Amino acid sequence: MKLKKTVKFSLSTYKKPLFIYYSIIIGCLLVGLLAMNLNTDHTVKIGGLELTTIIFVFVMGLTSFRSELYLYLQNGISRKTACISYFITAVVVTLFMAFVESMCYTIIGKNSTFQSAFLQVYTEMSNRNFLYIVATSFLWNFFVYFAASIVGYCIAALYYRMNRVLKLSVSIGVPVTFLIILPLIDEYLAKGAIGDFAKRAALFIVGVNGTTYHPIHWMIFCLIVTLLSEGISYRLVKEAVIKSK
Repeated sequence: MKLKKTVKFSLSTYKKPLFIYYSIIIGCLLVGLLAMNLNTDHTVKIGGLELTTIIFVFVMGLTSFRSELYLYLQNGISRKTACISYFITAVVVTLFMAFVESMCYTIIGKNSTFQSAFLQVYTEMSNRNFLYIVATSFLWNFFVYFAASIVGYCIAALYYRMNRVLKLSVSIGVPVTFLIILPLIDEYLAKGAIGDFAKRAALFIVGVNGTTYHPIHWMIFCLIVTLLSEGISYRLVKEAVIKSK
C-alpha cells in the first residue's frame, strides 16, 4: 500500500515539469516546421530532439535522489520503498515519453524533412512501414530514456555517499581523463588505436555495421547499464544516512 501511494505521489510531481517540457518542444517544432515551409530550397532541417529528452530524464534522476529520500524517510517510508518507487516512476514516465515521441516524430517525419534521432542513426529503417518504425523507435527510445534516468539517479546516490574531496576529484578527474589525457595518449603513444577501438565499439553497441542495422544491440546495452545502475543505487540507498547538509 505504501509503495502504491509513494509511486502515485512521485508521478504527480512530474506533471508540471512534463507539461512545461513538452510545451517548449512543441514550440520548437512549430517554429522549425514553419521555417521549413517558408524555405523553398529545403535547406532547413530539424531533428534529434530526443537528445533533449535524454537530458531531461537524466536530470530527473539527478534531482530525485536526495529530495525524495528525505521526504519519504520523514514520513515513515523505508529506503527500499523509496528506491523501488523511483524505479517504477521512471518506468512510467519514460514509457509515456517514448510513446508520445515515437508517434509524433514518426508522423511529423512522414510529412516534412524532420527526422528523429532513431532514423538518423538507422537510416535504412525509413523504408519500413509506419507501424514497424513506431514500434521499434518506441522500444529504442524507452530503453535509452529509462537508462538515462536510472544512471542519473545512481550518480546522485554515489555523490551523496562521497565526501567533499572525493566529489571534487571525480568531478574534475573524469572529464580531464576522457577529454584531455586519453586523447593525448591516443595521439602520441597509441597512434590512434584507442580512438579506432572506441569507434568500432560504439558502432557495435549502437548496432550499425556498414549498411546493416541492429537496434537490438543498443537496447541490450541500455538494459545492462540500467540493471547495473539499479543494483548500485539500491545498495547505496539501503545504506544511506540522513545528512544535516
